[in-house]
Amino acid sequence: MSNKAVVHLRVYRNNGRDNQISYNADGSVQNENILVKLTYNTLEWTNYLKHLLVNGFVKVKVEKVIGEADVKAIEKEVEKAMHPKVEVVLSPEQKKIADLEAKLDSLMGKSDKSEKKVTVFEVEENPIEDIEVDAEKVETIEEIRKQYKEKLGKRAFPGWSIEELKEKMNK
Repeated sequence: MSNKAVVHLRVYRNNGRDNQISYNADGSVQNENILVKLTYNTLEWTNYLKHLLVNGFVKVKVEKVIGEADVKAIEKEVEKAMHPKVEVVLSPEQKKIADLEAKLDSLMGKSDKSEKKVTVFEVEENPIEDIEVDAEKVETIEEIRKQYKEKLGKRAFPGWSIEELKEKMNK
């Protein structure tokens, strides 16, 4: 018999709709759950914790520890496996960019906790009325494309604007 501690884990699977525990009206858990018994600090233990999220578990609870082991340390290890914090090593360029962005935010007085400022501009009532347009001078994109085809003998690219078409015809 082994001198290592045996840990009883209650693992809850996701219910297929979302990744959280569902309760019924009585307050009982509706998610499928099973009791898993693993020997602490073995290869099996390490691999099981490594693949908790891949197996679709929503919650893992340490129910019982048989043997000599620190229960709080085991619970922290399980919690860390369920909610991993990935530390990304930044390259020197990325560090420099992050520092510059932080300095820029501090200079502009931005912070995550501050409220966003809203700028209000006054707009004239009807600025369009002031513009005079001669109806005879207005050309549509279809007219310009037709002129392009007549002049160059090929169809114009559909993504070109009026200005681009006129520029290409004048070359």
